[in-house]
Amino acid sequence: MLWILSLVACDYYTGNWIYSPLEGPGMEIGGELLVEPQDDAQWIAASTHLYVSGGEGMKLFNENMEAMQETLDAKPEGLIAYSLGQELIGREYKTLTVWESEEAMYSFVMSPAHLQAMADGGDIANPDKVSTTLSWEISPEELPLDWKQVNEIMEESGVQAIY
Repeated sequence: MLWILSLVACDYYTGNWIYSPLEGPGMEIGGELLVEPQDDAQWIAASTHLYVSGGEGMKLFNENMEAMQETLDAKPEGLIAYSLGQELIGREYKTLTVWESEEAMYSFVMSPAHLQAMADGGDIANPDKVSTTLSWEISPEELPLDWKQVNEIMEESGVQAIY
């Protein structure tokens, strides 16, 4: 439920997709940074594109997304901002997070909520589709990333996730 509510106030709509604003403890909506980056800072952006199966897989996805969103809303150390995307008609979902460091990103990846989502991945993901994930370095000056950029990066370089 939180997933859908976060998308209601979307700042970007294209075709069959809506995206929530990129915001978080280190960035306001609109891209104003709330943290002072160190000189020559290189942050980490990470994105996923997941195809969810129907029925029980959808229920399990929503449960996992609620837990992960609560973890992100608790402002884990090193989180700059995040955004969520949802296909309006269908069962495709996207995430985008920006982290101060690879260590901060992996701390979230190893959080109980994310570990549970990964463990449930085989029951969530549509076995007939290929999901993708990718992380890459960005400079603070590149923020805010927009979803057009992220989608292009994912199409060019995304790593297929096999469940």
